[in-house]
Amino acid sequence: MVLKRRKKQTKIKILGAGREVGRSAIMIEHKDTRLLFDYGVAIGKEEPSFPLHVSPKSLDAVFLTHAHLDHSGALPFLYISEAKPLYTTVLTLEFSSILIRDFLKISKFYVPFEMIELENMVRHVKLVNYGESISIKDAEIEVIDAGHIPGSCMFKIRLDGLNILYTGDYNTTSPELFEEAFKRVKFISGWQMRKRAIKRPSIIISPAGMLKGGASVFYMEKIFDNPKNAVFFVSYLIEETPARRIIEEGIFSTRKGVGPVRARIEWFDFSSHISRKGLCDVINALPQHAKIILVHSSEDEGENFISSCIKNTGLKVYFPENGKELIFEK
Repeated sequence: MVLKRRKKQTKIKILGAGREVGRSAIMIEHKDTRLLFDYGVAIGKEEPSFPLHVSPKSLDAVFLTHAHLDHSGALPFLYISEAKPLYTTVLTLEFSSILIRDFLKISKFYVPFEMIELENMVRHVKLVNYGESISIKDAEIEVIDAGHIPGSCMFKIRLDGLNILYTGDYNTTSPELFEEAFKRVKFISGWQMRKRAIKRPSIIISPAGMLKGGASVFYMEKIFDNPKNAVFFVSYLIEETPARRIIEEGIFSTRKGVGPVRARIEWFDFSSHISRKGLCDVINALPQHAKIILVHSSEDEGENFISSCIKNTGLKVYFPENGKELIFEK
């Protein structure tokens, strides 16, 4: 009798960000180890959408790459009745707590968790540093600087000889210009300082950049009707958000109604994400046995990127939909 050694399977399930931008959520399962990477929310014009359900009880640990809501916004939902460890950096913990609190305050729709779940999530955070490794059952997870925003990280997962790099959002350019500009910033705290800032000539940088809430809505309501003012949007603007409507239609919806924007409007691609050329350079440097799982991209953009940047490399690429489970054997 000849006994064949059973191949070890690793399953990667796409719970969010499959052929879409937003609500990133990826689960990796190997033997009896189950790890979840990010659990975000997609915020558009209509009700926010959440990733596919995963049983928190079945997880061994959760990992958060960075604070943006499309990666962090649904995490408290996992802490309604469970207490799984959440691994992230100290800056990501601080920023994500603020953003999720604001999300709960400004959301006009039902959100399946409350502040108590956010507080429970924070209590179960295990802080990690760049270069640190975490051992969880059969997995070894290394924390790598992602260069996206302060505190952002990637996770390199080692599973019985199989290496997986979950990048989240990342960037390979140097942040010197940002650091130099940061030294000249005057921070605003509270409504009195906001009211004073709006009365004098100034450059005001304010979240949320898509005008879904936060102080930016206050500033926009004050300046949008004056052609002497200007509004500069940076980075990607999600479809059907108020900011996207301004760029495409020149219309801004205020609490008093809908009106044309008379201020100068510009959009700049000052993204803290890696550029298309940078992505192609990274892909061209990969070994031939590497496999690529493309997520966090719209269907049209993803197909275009595959045909223009990956197809001729000979590398195996997957562009899965939400709910798709990929199986790799070693």
